[in-house]
Amino acid sequence: VDAAGLAVDRWSRAYRSRPAAGRVDVVDLGVPAPPPPRGGPGALHEPRGLAVDDRQRLYVAETGGRAVHVVD
Repeated sequence: VDAAGLAVDRWSRAYRSRPAAGRVDVVDLGVPAPPPPRGGPGALHEPRGLAVDDRQRLYVAETGGRAVHVVD
């Protein structure tokens, strides 16, 4: 099983990293889940660790790309 990260913000949006697919999925826990995305791999290289800070910014640790992305 490919290890992945999970983080939830104050608006109950859950972020789940998908390292093998190269993406982070977003699920609004208050809304029925949409169908999974289709298509090719995402733009990230092994996103694993996720965190949300007190300003609700999402941090994505990209293992394969040796980077931390901040999504505001």
